[in-house]
Amino acid sequence: MDPFSLLDSARSASNLVSSGSSGSATSTALTKARLGLKDGSSSASVVFQYNPQSISFTKKAKWKTTPVPSSPNGTEKQFAGNDPIQLTMKTILDASEMSDNSVSSSVNLLAGWTNPTTDSINGGEPAAPELEFTWGEFNLGEKNETRFIAHLTSLSVEYTMFNGDGLPLRAKLGLTLESATEISWRQNPTSGGVVPRRQHVVAQGDRLPVIAAQSFGSTKHWRQLAEFNQISDPFNLEIGRVLIIPDASELV
Repeated sequence: MDPFSLLDSARSASNLVSSGSSGSATSTALTKARLGLKDGSSSASVVFQYNPQSISFTKKAKWKTTPVPSSPNGTEKQFAGNDPIQLTMKTILDASEMSDNSVSSSVNLLAGWTNPTTDSINGGEPAAPELEFTWGEFNLGEKNETRFIAHLTSLSVEYTMFNGDGLPLRAKLGLTLESATEISWRQNPTSGGVVPRRQHVVAQGDRLPVIAAQSFGSTKHWRQLAEFNQISDPFNLEIGRVLIIPDASELV
């Protein structure tokens, strides 16, 4: 679909009308999708003028298989948590409703959110900012929560229109957000209580031995950390990936 058709379809979807019993058309108020800093000011956010073209998400469960000779199947599976939810969205930005008559500031703001924050760098644990995606009553089935707290892990931009000075006036966007739950929990099979698990967002230069040393006080647990997160190539960590840090009591 060419960018003009995409814009027209987005505008049409953003101006839906509903017919009453009398057959007259009644305007339906548009709730705009928004992505911004978690609990941050409205100025640090991007408001999408038109409905997203598409939204998809992926949620995976992790299971640990343990050999049990007495089991009918020879093994038993134990729930080991969920991978972060990945949400992918396609939408457009158009400068016709922007104060600076360009989409550059919004694109630059989005791009900046893929980098670690200054505070996290100064604190010695680089991490990207936590963002909040909202769009009216849209939710991912997580307890009907209409806020999706996440990290922006991927951004693709295609500029499709410019003014005479080269300023981009329209852009097609592809965004990938990965859920950023602060703490996950597992049940302690002995006490019946819960054991906290922390998370670590992989930054440039991160290595598993260093993460293990920061988390457990020793580099020797890096293999267990890789196995726990099902990392197939421990020497090539994907920047932006969220690692689950198990409690020390879970380490063998």
